[in-house]
Amino acid sequence: MQIRGDFFKRILLNTGIPGGENLQLNQGDLVRGMVEALREQGLIQINLRGISIEAQTEVEVQPGQQLYLYVDGVREGRIYLRVVSPEMKQSLEDRAIANNLVRIGLQGSHGAIEAARKLIHYNLPVTRENISLILKGASLLGEINSRYLEIAALVMARGAGTANLPRFFPAMRDFLSRPQNAARLLDEAALLLADIKVADDSGPTEGDGARRGEIIRDSGKPGRAVSAGTAEAGTKSLSGVNSPAAGLGRADSIAAPMGRGREISWLGSLLKSLGDLLRVRAGDSPRNLAVQVQENPEKGLEVLRSLILLQEFLQNHDKLTRHPVMKEVLQRIQAAERELGGQSVWNLPGVGDQHPEFNGFFAIPLEVNGEECLCQLKIFGDKEHSNSWEEAEQVSLAVGL
Repeated sequence: MQIRGDFFKRILLNTGIPGGENLQLNQGDLVRGMVEALREQGLIQINLRGISIEAQTEVEVQPGQQLYLYVDGVREGRIYLRVVSPEMKQSLEDRAIANNLVRIGLQGSHGAIEAARKLIHYNLPVTRENISLILKGASLLGEINSRYLEIAALVMARGAGTANLPRFFPAMRDFLSRPQNAARLLDEAALLLADIKVADDSGPTEGDGARRGEIIRDSGKPGRAVSAGTAEAGTKSLSGVNSPAAGLGRADSIAAPMGRGREISWLGSLLKSLGDLLRVRAGDSPRNLAVQVQENPEKGLEVLRSLILLQEFLQNHDKLTRHPVMKEVLQRIQAAERELGGQSVWNLPGVGDQHPEFNGFFAIPLEVNGEECLCQLKIFGDKEHSNSWEEAEQVSLAVGL
């Protein structure tokens, strides 16, 4: 084998020597190699596709050096390789990807090639459906660029479920920007509602519909009501959600007291209770504190489901959302939902092998001596065990306040 660099120097492999017969390379292939050792008279030992073979080189190399090599020719039992630059490597890869896209009936446009690259990186199948999904995801985020394609591919690799992708694409984008305190966002929304003064001119009399409330059902299916009486009962009615991929965005039912004044009061109480549900209080006993931290991810899913239902409810109540302050309230509700949604998707095991070890991230609102901060908990499992804490021999923690 002979290797050339910059298309003027090359590396030559002699496939007739021991080991060479097992190396199958064709002209036009792009292969990665590692220099194992230097020998005399320009000879080196190089590893290509797991096979160690002797080669003649015109290129100055060092032991341990990684090389990207292009198969320039295969003639008379010899393979001629040229060292390629990163720019040339990408050009050659793009050409190969474009040819494969044409084979599945797609045009090899720049956007489609970049989308295919992201799918390959996350070990996802390069299919027409996946190319379409990732391009639509990037468009939903604003435009088709490398960053948005990366986010779309990451969400798909986490196995969030096709039906939930439109919701989780922007959630992951916001989550990756910077962590936010979801409990504080909900408190701010509740405070904004407390300042709204409205006349309750549409509610029924006490003891009639004011207690019964208004029920909004989805698809005619019977479901649990989010309690009109207390927000706490509302969040409890959403328990049992195991992951954000399990039926999110499918509202069963929601109930609120009729009348604009009562609805705003109910909404403020609900948001305050949801924020409290997320909050961990450090003043409790060590045992209670451990229980709070352990239950926080599940409570986060309950709050996430509640916020999704709540936004669906508000979308059907134009009169309630017309108030100028409600725009700011809705912005905070959406920001909290995306923080929790992005965090939940990030913590899914995923369907690709891009992370051999599980990396968890939890942003936990923490109250310490009456002051609130955001506890960021990062968990790293060992690389020997994939996605399983039970099998992990060690787990590393990084905590920031």
